Amino acid sequence: MHSNQRQEDGRAKRGHLKKTHQAHSQERRDRVSTTSQHRVWRRSDSEARIHECMPLGGTENKVWLSTLESRKREWVTPPETGVSQHRVWQSGSKDRTHPTGPRASQHQLGQNRPEDSMHQQGAAPTSRPVQRNLRQSDSVDRTHKHGTTPTSGVSQQRLWRSCLEDRTSQQGQKVSDMHGGRMTVAVVMKQLAQLYGGHVDASKAAELVQVCTPNFLQQLEAFIRSTAPDVAFFSDLATFCRRAFTSLPSSVCVHFQHTLMTSLWVVEKLGNPALKDQFARLQDKLVEHVHRSRELDTRVVQQNFRSVPVLPAQSDAFLSPLNGTSAAVSSAEERYLSKLFFSLYEAFMGCIRDDIRSFRDTQHTPLQPASSVQFCQGVRFISPVLMGDCLCLAVSLTPVCHLRLGTLVCFSCDGFRSLLFATVKCTDGQILVQLCGKGHQVTKQLFEHEYMMANSGLCAEPSVSVLLTLQQLQAVPMRHFLVEGGTGLGRKHHVQEQPDLDSLQREAFSHALTQELCLVLGPPGSGKTHVACAVAHNTSFPVLVLCKSHSGLNTFLQRLAPLTVMRLSDKTKHQQNKERRKMQVHKNTVLVHLRKLELDLALLASSDGVVALESFRESGVVCDAHFRSFLHQPDTTSVYYSWLIDETSPHDVHPDPRSLVPFSGAAPHTEDPVLSAVQPSLKWAERLENVEKKRSEVNAYINKLQERWGYGEDVTKEIHVQKELYRLLAFKRKQLKGWLTKTWLTKTWSSDRLKTCHDLWKLKPVERWGLYFVWVAALRAQLLDRLENLQHELTLEDRKLELVDQLIDVKAAQQVAVVGATAGEATRLRSVLEKLAPTTVIVDEATHITEAQLVTCLPQSCQHLVLLGKCAVFEYLTVAAHLPSLVHRLTEKGMAISELKTQHRMQPQIAKLIISTLCPGLESHTSVSSMCKVKGVNHNMFFISHEHLADKVGNICDYQNLQEADFLLALCHHLMLQGYSAQDIVILTTCPSQQRYLQKECESSLLLSHVRAHLVEEFCGQECRIVLVSTVHPDSACCTENINVMLTRAQEGLYITGNLQTLANRSSIWHVIQKALEKDDAVGTQLLLRCQIHPDELTAVSSAADFLHIPEGGCMLPCNYTLKCGHTCDKQCHISDREHDSYQCKRHE
Repeated sequence: MHSNQRQEDGRAKRGHLKKTHQAHSQERRDRVSTTSQHRVWRRSDSEARIHECMPLGGTENKVWLSTLESRKREWVTPPETGVSQHRVWQSGSKDRTHPTGPRASQHQLGQNRPEDSMHQQGAAPTSRPVQRNLRQSDSVDRTHKHGTTPTSGVSQQRLWRSCLEDRTSQQGQKVSDMHGGRMTVAVVMKQLAQLYGGHVDASKAAELVQVCTPNFLQQLEAFIRSTAPDVAFFSDLATFCRRAFTSLPSSVCVHFQHTLMTSLWVVEKLGNPALKDQFARLQDKLVEHVHRSRELDTRVVQQNFRSVPVLPAQSDAFLSPLNGTSAAVSSAEERYLSKLFFSLYEAFMGCIRDDIRSFRDTQHTPLQPASSVQFCQGVRFISPVLMGDCLCLAVSLTPVCHLRLGTLVCFSCDGFRSLLFATVKCTDGQILVQLCGKGHQVTKQLFEHEYMMANSGLCAEPSVSVLLTLQQLQAVPMRHFLVEGGTGLGRKHHVQEQPDLDSLQREAFSHALTQELCLVLGPPGSGKTHVACAVAHNTSFPVLVLCKSHSGLNTFLQRLAPLTVMRLSDKTKHQQNKERRKMQVHKNTVLVHLRKLELDLALLASSDGVVALESFRESGVVCDAHFRSFLHQPDTTSVYYSWLIDETSPHDVHPDPRSLVPFSGAAPHTEDPVLSAVQPSLKWAERLENVEKKRSEVNAYINKLQERWGYGEDVTKEIHVQKELYRLLAFKRKQLKGWLTKTWLTKTWSSDRLKTCHDLWKLKPVERWGLYFVWVAALRAQLLDRLENLQHELTLEDRKLELVDQLIDVKAAQQVAVVGATAGEATRLRSVLEKLAPTTVIVDEATHITEAQLVTCLPQSCQHLVLLGKCAVFEYLTVAAHLPSLVHRLTEKGMAISELKTQHRMQPQIAKLIISTLCPGLESHTSVSSMCKVKGVNHNMFFISHEHLADKVGNICDYQNLQEADFLLALCHHLMLQGYSAQDIVILTTCPSQQRYLQKECESSLLLSHVRAHLVEEFCGQECRIVLVSTVHPDSACCTENINVMLTRAQEGLYITGNLQTLANRSSIWHVIQKALEKDDAVGTQLLLRCQIHPDELTAVSSAADFLHIPEGGCMLPCNYTLKCGHTCDKQCHISDREHDSYQCKRHE
């Protein structure tokens, strides 16, 4: 029944799409029919529907054109002509056409070739044009006198090699690899379905893009046409396609069209209903991707990208297919910027838009479509919270496991017709968000509604800043290369000899100085930074250095000595300026007032007490007529509290003076010492915590009476009185707590009744509390109005300070030789870079920076650009899998590069792991062969595998594995006993909670107090003699960039702990690493420690407790060293104090 319903929905949807594009498709078919020499043959009705959506003639879809051009215009007969042979039909026209029917004549199909016969044993057949393309892709080596272009598709090659090894081990027979055309496609597809069948994160999506190349899809299509795959194969194919369609962009998914059409035809012949249903849904998804890809191309050509709201406030400007002002983009620069903008916009905001649109369409239906966006209902804004110097909002949201810092979220109170975007600022305990977008401020209307929240899972920065900056750019720097597509332009410069560089580094150095744009690529440790430092010393100043990460930038600037360097946005320089300190005083005054309002509003939102009449009177909430009702006694506080709690008349009020309850609760945490001392301005007649405190005091007094005086007559009477007081306080607490939750009582009071009511003592208890809540609501609205005014003042003060900071940065930068900034800082401070006007720009970690962001970082004065990055095997695509870096695009265009292939960092055993898994062409310099072996350990590199599970920490995707942490701390202690210093060892981990635990334990230890514990991503660009790695959890350890840093930072020793089998099951890279480690016998559950004094003694350790057997860092044998007194040392073997100068013989005494 459900299957029939889905089929009906699919037919209706396809019919709607068909009607929408009927006129356009008919026009295209007319053009095709007049220019083509053959009639188009469609194998099935499903293929016809896709052809209606796909452009066949003069199209503007660049992705589709590039796909057509990449194919060799060949076609084959369908499987109806016989599966024993597959015949190739080559079209002579430019348009791809097909035979007129399934049983075409022999002269139409061409002659059969022996090599086209089906391979035996299920091997993948590869047609001659495809084989020729493969040979060309492998043999083409664009070289020049300064280097070569790295090969692409490394992830796919690793996958084929991994599958090849698995197939060989399972069947015990040799199977040639993909380049020989004898690889079993069914095995590859099974591996793909297993690797990408689950959740696909950013790193896996980047791998998936490299796997789904046109060559691979052509081979897959040829295999399906020429053989008769079984149901298991198509089930794996459906899993793989489904994950690709939900994880990859439309520009990549449209490449699947021919493979899917061929599969649809074969599946129809199999007659499996479940399989037909799966592929029908895949067909619908492909049609959506085709339309989305066409829509993106239409936007690039027709829509003015400068008028598109990046974070729109209304859904009409966001959820509609096209928005903004339609205008033809004329200039090449405008087309280039438009393409960059919409590519990033679709990658960043596209998934949010599509999922919100799908949610709106199915909100009132039982359908729940799969979505990458998480929706949460019943969300409210509790109160404003001052976090640092920015105003945030506390959200009434239960802990969400996938809510991370910096995540972009969208709120709506009207079914996503109006949109409110915000970024997550805090997830520890209370969830705080900061509103973002033009004109969005904290107003009192925000607290009146209940919201639906959409959690995108994407970080707002740097995408939002890059999109806004692209809209403001009027010209493109380095236009010759970026816009016009130039591949080389020389510059005159005298090249000095650099004796400390090797041959490849000298070639790269010369190339960087004599070319306006230079690409220097190489694996980690190959000397890219060394070459860049030499370039910086031999060019005109100032030089701008850009990096993706803060750690990489700091390392780069440190290596530029003795040149004078500075970082943009240096807070120490800002704070030293006297004029700025005066302006900061005005800002601090505004922050203090905001802090008071924050505390007052938080207390009102908590509803844990009765606001004093004095606070209502000072704010003007209580009118004169109402206030006169409490003037029957001198102590208005007692009268007011009795009126509200005791429900008495004015004559029954006992003269029981009450003092206002001071604020004694814990204020929201702030690191600013000035703001932490601020107290709320509201006064309280009574608070629940004060009543509870009195109950505790009465109970303690009763116990004290019984213990000291026993049970005499007077004591018994006093105890009875105190117990009555205790019960009264308990009753009042319960009563007060019950009333404070009934905020809905405000509905019992209208504005007219407030004006006519004068005697408050005639009101019933419900009406009295209703009036109280009316006063509270009025007070809250008044405080929020003051908050809006203070927000405006804070914005003005921030703008003034920002301008002053920019002037300070420009003045300081003009006095140094090198200015450094991260890519995010350069985008934000682009105006400073324009005033500084550097002509030479060096970009480190360029393969980690998207082309859109790099364009926003470059000043218009840039005339000399040096891009440093990892070669293709290490390239990591950021933000979205289909947004490559500028290095990637220039390399694909054939620009000459300088590739460094010799590593100078890692010991040969560690480098061997990189060579065998990630970088087959890497070579080791002769200098690394003389590196010392790690003292006290039997292996220089080892993976300690275990099965201890990690524990989840907090309300985000953070994990902690204390077994791993304690083991690495004990190993670090052992290495320190061998004579290593704290600067020689670093501990890396993938989770923040694990890093905090490691750092805390190191600081508490006398021996490890100076050992560093870093997150893996923070150590990018650095190196250390010995690296200890805690993988903690597969979710973070399987990230491509994290794997790269883990394996390439160590010089002499590398020790990793984790569950290797789990990692190998989750990541294809770890799968290859596992095989390399097993081959080198560098993996196991126990690490062997070798004693320096007794080299034959080995101690196996698998946990921190095992190190207790050798507390002195040696072995379990006695020392037996002969002392000066003639006796022998009776201690266990120890490494320190080998001469026994500080040892005192007890027997000699």
